[in-house]
Amino acid sequence: MSSIGSPSPFFLAGKKAYQVERSLRFNVGDNTYLSRTPSSAGNRRTWTISFWFKTEGGGSLQGQRFWSVHNDTVDGLYASFAYENDGFIAELRSHLDLRTTAVFRDPTAWYHVVLAVDTTQSTSSDRAKLYVNNTQITDFNTASYPSQNHEGGWNSTAEHNIGRELNQTRRYFGGYMTEFINIDGQQLTPSYFGETDAITGQWNPKKYVGSYGTNGFYLNFSDNSGTTATTLGKDSSGNGNNWTPSNLSVYDSMPDTPTNNFAVMNPLTNYSGLSQGNLRFNNYNDSGGNRSTQATFALPKSGKWYLEARYQEDYIHSIYMGLSQIQMNTGYVTTPTVYYNSLYGTIEATGESAVQGGTWYNIGSGNSVILSMAIDVDNNSVKFYKDNSLQGTITLPTITSLQEYFFTWANSSGGSSGSLNNTFNFGADSTFQGQETSGGNADANGIGDFQYAPASGPLALCSANLPEPTIKATL
Repeated sequence: MSSIGSPSPFFLAGKKAYQVERSLRFNVGDNTYLSRTPSSAGNRRTWTISFWFKTEGGGSLQGQRFWSVHNDTVDGLYASFAYENDGFIAELRSHLDLRTTAVFRDPTAWYHVVLAVDTTQSTSSDRAKLYVNNTQITDFNTASYPSQNHEGGWNSTAEHNIGRELNQTRRYFGGYMTEFINIDGQQLTPSYFGETDAITGQWNPKKYVGSYGTNGFYLNFSDNSGTTATTLGKDSSGNGNNWTPSNLSVYDSMPDTPTNNFAVMNPLTNYSGLSQGNLRFNNYNDSGGNRSTQATFALPKSGKWYLEARYQEDYIHSIYMGLSQIQMNTGYVTTPTVYYNSLYGTIEATGESAVQGGTWYNIGSGNSVILSMAIDVDNNSVKFYKDNSLQGTITLPTITSLQEYFFTWANSSGGSSGSLNNTFNFGADSTFQGQETSGGNADANGIGDFQYAPASGPLALCSANLPEPTIKATL
């Protein structure tokens, strides 16, 4: 699942010298993007773009645009950086064409990308350099470079977009982006934007120090007080080169970042139908069997942990919310090892009923509830809540040191009609994509945003709450 320089989420734990506060979540189905049209041209020969992203992954990433610029009336004013066959393609129409052989589709990882261009260089391959997680990419399926002194579309007065292809208003990006920096007039290396952790060997962000140039900008998406160009799209470089958000909301500013990677649901589980940064599970109308999805992080071997899920019903289904001992890779699954059954109000472990509720048979079409779990690994205890009301406690079966538990969500066969709206919160968004008023409750370490206050000290499932690794990572 990993690729060149791909970071494990567990090696993003611990305290970093530089903390990234927020990222921006892009959702393909909502046509989300940012736009800016410079009032004057900058340096169209020499520039550097640096940004971090976490993909939704899962299905085809073909054509998803990270950024683009296009103007049909001016020759050569086209530039884009996109996914192609799960790898990257960097384009300056008819001039630059770089298509990587490596793929970058790990939905658990944050990637750092730097594209550094200087067409004044005498050596053609020096005119455009692509780096991923501090590794220069030199293995391409296709590699053609611009002519010397070519002037491309980036930093021109044409409209620039982040998160879609501007030309045909399509190919929207799905996932998270942050620390999006444009340096106008310099071709820089990744060392200006990141550094290697001496203990883990992990590549981490660092604060850029230097000039930005005429059309340079720095987007950190930390101002979520509004959805304007001076808030969510604010340029923090000091240049005032703000970007206008489209179809984005304040709740799309997320604490999931390269310095604190939050768990999400795994899109590589077949038929999971995930969206909204892998925090929404869109049920298929299918009478063939259960559909499931699992978290990207395994449950740590010790400690207390908390998570929430919002369940909205348009048809009578059974929902199984619990823990499974293995990662599932098929769409049709059995119920988790430990779970809460929404339809019958039961809590069970390996098929043995622990609590018989028996009253919550149907919450009603269009209605919703918030389910939550508080897991005490040290005492093998799992508490299940419905709208913050304790439904019961069950003993977590003991597993070996080589086994792991994953949070699992599964629904029973849905028949030929009806659908479910299942959304998850590991501490990154208590509004459940704007469907609830923000709860504003942090965990015992002051991290996260939950709808309900986690009782008795459980923590959000994110890298900042994981133990600091002592063994250097092998990338």
